[in-house]
Amino acid sequence: LRESWLFLLQKAANNPEWRQILDIIFHRCELVAESGQIQQRLHQGQQEATQRMIELLRRAVALGQLPADLNIDAAVPLLHATLIGVLSSWLFQPEAYDLAAQAECYVDALLHMVRTAPGLRLAAGDSGAMPD
Repeated sequence: LRESWLFLLQKAANNPEWRQILDIIFHRCELVAESGQIQQRLHQGQQEATQRMIELLRRAVALGQLPADLNIDAAVPLLHATLIGVLSSWLFQPEAYDLAAQAECYVDALLHMVRTAPGLRLAAGDSGAMPD
């Protein structure tokens, strides 16, 4: 999971083609009825990313890398929104900070949050697993 996120942030920061594509998706793509195929592809991509994140979090829990009582239902949308937010913010104002230099800090902070945040723990008797 860490490596995937670092790859994404580094690629966005260092690859002009990726940066241009992400900028179009985040800031120039109007999602209206006429953009049905684009909207469908973005939705599919988000579903795939969500499923992959669920799988990776489950694996990390199984390996003891994350707490056994991790509430995956709560963690996945929070992590997804944070990563998208960091990318969108940086793309809007890339001169504000060096994304490539900050990528490890951001990813490690997210993982620390997942490991330690009380709000991401399951209540007693709660399964916390998103359906397959």
